[in-house]
Amino acid sequence: MSETWRDPSNIELELIHQLLKQPFQGRDQLREQLIGMKVRNFPNESFSLQLKVNNLVPAKTDFRIPVEAYHSDSGDVSDGLGNQVRIYLHVVDEYMNELELVKDDGSPITNFPEPLRLFMFIRPKP
Repeated sequence: MSETWRDPSNIELELIHQLLKQPFQGRDQLREQLIGMKVRNFPNESFSLQLKVNNLVPAKTDFRIPVEAYHSDSGDVSDGLGNQVRIYLHVVDEYMNELELVKDDGSPITNFPEPLRLFMFIRPKP
């Protein structure tokens, strides 16, 4: 794992803000956790990030992945599911822990998701 923690880039932060746009249990606290948050890339992964929260406001979410989104890697939503990138925000022990990006067909992700072109999915309460 890369040892260097850094501030998230503008596009990374915009993506997380977009994931936290719709209301769900713990969302407001997760927004507060963005203040002072640091990130680092996972080795051999181009876009997934480990998240280090410094603003320790616990977020009681109903799920480890309370929100996810989908994005077309080619930018064309009609290109089929093989190019779909799934974006998961992981919450572990009440704190944001990971922003995971996975392409459905297992091939490398070629384009960072455009935050305003996401298809959002909020898990319903259990």
